[in-house]
Formats: sequence, structure tokens, C-alpha cells
Amino acid sequence: MFLVRTDCQIKLRGYRIDLGHVEGVLAAQPGVAQVYVDLDKGPPARLLAWVIFAPETPLTGLRGSWWDSCWDIWCRA
Repeated sequence: MFLVRTDCQIKLRGYRIDLGHVEGVLAAQPGVAQVYVDLDKGPPARLLAWVIFAPETPLTGLRGSWWDSCWDIWCRA
């Protein structure tokens, strides 16, 4: 019998990534109203995030802060 994962973990380029954690990190950024993260199976496979910002939110500096937070929790599968 083949069991399907019941959590939100995906495997991408040898890393096991929890999509819920990535969504949480993005949602915690200042000015972010809603977030959705998913796997695009490609080719090439890639992680996609859709972010809705609150009105009048400055977009500078977002990429560096969330990327640093996510990288530490990704584990080599």
C-alpha cells in the first residue's frame, strides 16, 4: 500500500520543504495580508508564492528577510 503525505512537505531539488512554514514566514513580514505557497512541477520544478500586501506597504527589503528565515529550516532529503 502506498501512503500519501498528510502534511504540507514537498521535496524540491533534494530538499524537504514545509510549505506551511514558508507561508508562516512570509505572512509574518510587515504589510503582508495573505500568502499562498505551492510547488510548480515545471519543468523546471520551483517554489511559487503569491503574496497580497496591505495597502500602502513598501516592498523594499522583503526578499532578504524571508529568505534568511526559510533557508535554516530546509533539510537535505
